[in-house]
Amino acid sequence: MTGVRPRIAVTGVGAISALGVGCDAYVEALLAGACGLTPLGGFDLEPFVGRYSGEIRALDLAVRCGGGGELDRFTQLALIAAQEAVSDSALLDREPPPPRRLALVMATCNGGLLSAERHYRMLHGQEPGALDEDLERAKRHYSAALALAGRFGVGGPITTVVTACSASTNAIGLGADLLRAGRADAVLVGGADSFSLTTFSGFDRLRTTSASPCAPFSTPTGLNLGEGAGFWVLEREDRALARGAAPRGFVLGYGLSNDAHHATLPDPRGQGLSACLERAVADAAVPRESIGYVNAHGTGTEANDKTESRVLGRFFEAPPPVSSTKSQIGHTLGAAGILEATAGLLCLDRGQLPPTVNFTGPREACPLDYVPNRPRATGATRFLASNSAFG
Repeated sequence: MTGVRPRIAVTGVGAISALGVGCDAYVEALLAGACGLTPLGGFDLEPFVGRYSGEIRALDLAVRCGGGGELDRFTQLALIAAQEAVSDSALLDREPPPPRRLALVMATCNGGLLSAERHYRMLHGQEPGALDEDLERAKRHYSAALALAGRFGVGGPITTVVTACSASTNAIGLGADLLRAGRADAVLVGGADSFSLTTFSGFDRLRTTSASPCAPFSTPTGLNLGEGAGFWVLEREDRALARGAAPRGFVLGYGLSNDAHHATLPDPRGQGLSACLERAVADAAVPRESIGYVNAHGTGTEANDKTESRVLGRFFEAPPPVSSTKSQIGHTLGAAGILEATAGLLCLDRGQLPPTVNFTGPREACPLDYVPNRPRATGATRFLASNSAFG
């Protein structure tokens, strides 16, 4: 494509998390300072340090998503959030794009891990049943993309991004790239992950979990795992306006990097995150001083929070307010990036900055304004940045 680079509009938004089902429930709970982190249960906690999670409880996901029990939980979560985003955009109701011009970028960290755990129990005689075609498909990382493509008639490019905690942020960027390259007229982008004992055990073994609700940039240190899904419908602004859609916001630019430092720890110098921020503002053509809010990765771990605070303090001459949505929904892994960007998008639409809850005071080497415990009026803020993982 030639000429002026088109703006990429967000025309539909969907979310499900420990704070509830749907964007209205999500934003209201965020701005109420609610904490969706609850005590773990259902298995022996004696070997573990962690005691809390952001699980979605007392909800029949199979009924909500309109799919059967053969779908893995992460796919059910994805279908619920994606359906809300597509309905919100009215994409398939008013001048829908031809199927070949509708693309999908799905993101996940662990994919169908609960189905894999179920298969393991079958193999070891702990649960009746045997591997069949449905279970084999449900185990796969791409199974959610297959279900979404079938549900919404996606006939254009379809891919699954598996870049750990940055997966759904990368999905947003890739979706914007597909639109700017003329590969699609609309792209459904998002991510989903479910809570699993395997994942929890891994993070606990890394000594990164907290025995209490997590308190990013405050004390005690440590994270809580969560689960959920978030989706956006992206379109070029001109096409969105032509069909009468009202943009929720715009994806102006993004950056990505890879620390290449350690499998689970950020580079303490923050070189990857610094490069990522530089690339994002350059891609967006937005002066860094115009960014009025940052939704941080903010895991609550010692290594992340210090490094992220250091980088943000260095990147901005006068750092804007920073907060962590993980204090309210936990670390949702492959869904984290888009759920946190959604938190910023929805709250700014209501003229508020979302808070960092469970905040009792700044941790050492965390000197920024973390919007402690209560939301705050945005003032003139129009631009936000959302950080994911180590870059």
